[in-house]
Amino acid sequence: MHGSRSGGKDGGTGGRTGGGRVAWLRVTALTVAPFLLALVLVLSLRAAWRNSLPSPLATHFSGGGSADDSVGHAAFVAVCVGLFVGLAALFAFGAAKGRPRGTGGLGAWTAIGYATGGFLGYLMTAVLVANRGLVDGAQAQFPLWHLGAAAGVAAVAAVAGLLLSRLIPAPGTTGPEPSVARMRLRPGETAVWTARANSSWMFATGLLLVLAGLGMLTVGAARSGGVGALLGGLLVAAVSSPSVTVDRRGLTVAARPLSWPRVRVALDQIERADARRISAMAYGGWGYRVTARGSGIILRSGEAVVVRRKSGREFVVTVRDAGAAAALLNTLRDRRDEGS
Repeated sequence: MHGSRSGGKDGGTGGRTGGGRVAWLRVTALTVAPFLLALVLVLSLRAAWRNSLPSPLATHFSGGGSADDSVGHAAFVAVCVGLFVGLAALFAFGAAKGRPRGTGGLGAWTAIGYATGGFLGYLMTAVLVANRGLVDGAQAQFPLWHLGAAAGVAAVAAVAGLLLSRLIPAPGTTGPEPSVARMRLRPGETAVWTARANSSWMFATGLLLVLAGLGMLTVGAARSGGVGALLGGLLVAAVSSPSVTVDRRGLTVAARPLSWPRVRVALDQIERADARRISAMAYGGWGYRVTARGSGIILRSGEAVVVRRKSGREFVVTVRDAGAAAALLNTLRDRRDEGS
């Protein structure tokens, strides 16, 4: 017996009316704040120091800290606006798309955003400091300790984002309670459940990387970068639509068409299986995730099979018809424990 082969996007639902809209506005403001604050700081310093900055500005430095590239002031402003506004939009979209449930998911997402904003904000500010007071930007020096300082700022900003997230209740989503169902099988009858866990945006990202890599290889520039983009794109596209299978071996998640890379949780490792609605934000985003509670393959927020191992750790994979997969896993595990 085979489960339905399913795919496509399976978005979670949840009303956002009345107080929900207010909560989502607060979450959006919290999410975009570090990027907008960093942008205001960098542009304000550039304006205040305008008369003491060279033109063009040194913006790229060698491993020894010496300037090796520069841009005009207008280009610097455009890059800063595009970078920080683009990141603010990306993280706001992620918060809306991922629908972080509870303080754990929201805290992880804001911590990542604040760390990113703090890191880039420091580097852009340090570039201005390196240029200040110089007649020629080529004389600018950018010591490598700035990277360590930027990492320190990112860590402090991440903690600040985490603490601020606890002051704002995360909008909730509704969904079925965890189930511990069984699938009815007659004595001697066996079953296999299989489905696809599709992610259209991951496939599109992989395709863009492949095209970019082919483009770089065609023009003969950045050959190593072209090979990297091509291989990376093929890998991303391959893992964007993994197959999820439940059978007598346990739960298997494998990329197509080579069935590699592959993750398997054997039946003898499983304590129980549930079908739940999960938030990607609770696991820190999309892809293969490792958290304190366990690991998972998270391609979207929504329905997922959650396997609790006997070790206490969980493995999660987002897929449609997760209830049937969990029920079959529980039945097959019971049969194995009974020796039938």
